[in-house]
Amino acid sequence: MHVYTATVAVPGYPSRVVTAEFDRRFASHPEVYADGPTESPHRFDGRGGTRLCVWYHSDPPERRWVPEDGLLRLFGMVQTHLLKEAWWRESGHWVGDEAPHSARPDQARLDQARPDHTTGDTL
Repeated sequence: MHVYTATVAVPGYPSRVVTAEFDRRFASHPEVYADGPTESPHRFDGRGGTRLCVWYHSDPPERRWVPEDGLLRLFGMVQTHLLKEAWWRESGHWVGDEAPHSARPDQARLDQARPDHTTGDTL
């Protein structure tokens, strides 16, 4: 497991501490966590709602992060996501495209295969 943590500036809002965890078995699908408010339509339940849903894993490469993009791009995508979350909490409107979470059977299967890093159990 590789873990990267950075403080990410969110323009107009408080900075957030972001952690990206890369499991060698799922290197192209890092789990990304952020501190701060957890109210968001684009977060997973794990770790108290701190896990972000930044992209739909089945999207084409240009709409999601891929390893060739590098860490700077990943944290840039997270910064944009956190800005959208903050705006949503104020306005009730999500800026940009959304994938409905109820229509994510592939993500559910991927999540079931990953260990829950807080307990060591399989999700």
